Amino acid sequence: MHSATANRTDSDPSPFPVILSNVRVYDKNAPKHLLRVAEIEPVFPEVGTVFGLIPLERHCNSKRSYMQTDMPCAVFSQVSRILGCHEKDESSGRLTQTLRKNVRQRQNGKSCSLLKGLADNLRIRQLPFQCQLFAIHCAEADSPPIRLLSSEYMLPRYAQWMYDWETRLTSVDNNRVVRPLEWGVEWARDWPCRNGYAPGHIPENSESYLRDYNRRIVGSSDEFFSYIKPGDFRLERREVKVFSTRAVPDSALEEKVRGTHADFLRFTSPVRTPFPENNLVNARWFPARGKRAIVLLPHWNSDALAYNSLCRVLNLLGISVLRLSMPYHDIRTPPEILRADYAVSANIGRTLDACRQAVIDVRCCLDWLEFQGYRRLGILGTSLGSCYAFLAAAHDQRIQVAAFNHAATYVADVVWHGQSTRHIREGLESQIDLERLRVLWSAVSPASYFQQFARWRKKSLIIYAKYDLTFLPEFSRSAVHEFERHGLDHKVVVLPCGHYTTGETPYKYIDGWNLASFMRTAFEG
Repeated sequence: MHSATANRTDSDPSPFPVILSNVRVYDKNAPKHLLRVAEIEPVFPEVGTVFGLIPLERHCNSKRSYMQTDMPCAVFSQVSRILGCHEKDESSGRLTQTLRKNVRQRQNGKSCSLLKGLADNLRIRQLPFQCQLFAIHCAEADSPPIRLLSSEYMLPRYAQWMYDWETRLTSVDNNRVVRPLEWGVEWARDWPCRNGYAPGHIPENSESYLRDYNRRIVGSSDEFFSYIKPGDFRLERREVKVFSTRAVPDSALEEKVRGTHADFLRFTSPVRTPFPENNLVNARWFPARGKRAIVLLPHWNSDALAYNSLCRVLNLLGISVLRLSMPYHDIRTPPEILRADYAVSANIGRTLDACRQAVIDVRCCLDWLEFQGYRRLGILGTSLGSCYAFLAAAHDQRIQVAAFNHAATYVADVVWHGQSTRHIREGLESQIDLERLRVLWSAVSPASYFQQFARWRKKSLIIYAKYDLTFLPEFSRSAVHEFERHGLDHKVVVLPCGHYTTGETPYKYIDGWNLASFMRTAFEG
């Protein structure tokens, strides 16, 4: 649920490269897709400097083609040659000593650069102090020789730096609105799973009614997420707009896209709401050669440009992308709100309805892709989009590949504890507690649907951030545990950053590379 910080003009810190110590790549066709820098670099300008080779915490329960393997890297060889270390001499402390010396010099107020010889070889002029902390953090990945840097003093400093940066990014948006608790039972008027209640029935006890309704939905979720296929699919070519959610839009970004045009899939959502703008689905179309395609769902409150670069990278890999505008986002936002507040809010029923609409809109996009001749279909979602993606994958057999970029088990837990949803909790907590809220939103929480998700074979990627203050890491680890408990084919990557900082350099490139390379290898396997 993070903002599109990748488009920020005031990102902090400024883009910087990272020292890489160990390569973990996917063993099948590794030379072919590690890194295709010449093709990808025009889209991600810093890719040649940043990608690669950063040791991450990850595991994979699969023996298929997208399982990673360890591999010596050119960067490690360059470090060894410059410092006079043997490649396999893990006991060498030369790199450790140099890094620690530079850190001490910086702490003493002296100007320093990290490994100038290495910098010249890797097109790196000077690494800021944050990078040195990042390199020291890599000790946790247990990769030589960086692992020798492990320090009870330095690792907490990296963590604190990350938490501070994450908090600054979450505080950029100053137009969050605190709204009071509303039960929103009127949103259930046209839902299925009515258990004999007539459409339009308004109960006396709203909480009890919604609690019972959630139980029925979970028990008959295929009915709840069923729909009538739209008959008005059409491609529409129009000018690209930002649809910023900021109080003060970025004029430079607006100017950048002015006069550019793109193709958008439009159709009427099977889920009708009181807002005409929201009822007309919008998905930007990024076609590629081949018969592989995915539906991409951005994060909460994303503008219309977020993830477009990732879509183009996936195109280079032969994967077509429908980038869906989720309910109440960008062009679908009602004029009465600036942000996508109606997608997740203190209105219990509306939040449930928005999630149902998102899942059904995804399934309609899959219908259109099938009609275009695509037979290998997948889904990729980030943050709130990850929740929607999981529910869609649990209820649509056509999804063969799924990537969940920031994952959690219960929507209520994220809203209650997340840094970016404090305003929602503020509107709720005087009248409801977390346990009750978890039940009221259980029908749209991934934790309720792992059995449904396990019905059909698919390959999954779960990415989460170690220093996440929005999707707390314990929530993500709980989701990973459920994948393991149900014996699902999955791979896990843990990023050394937070939720919002995933959209900042260099982490956005690490994240993008993991998503793109997984999609390619998972489809090929």
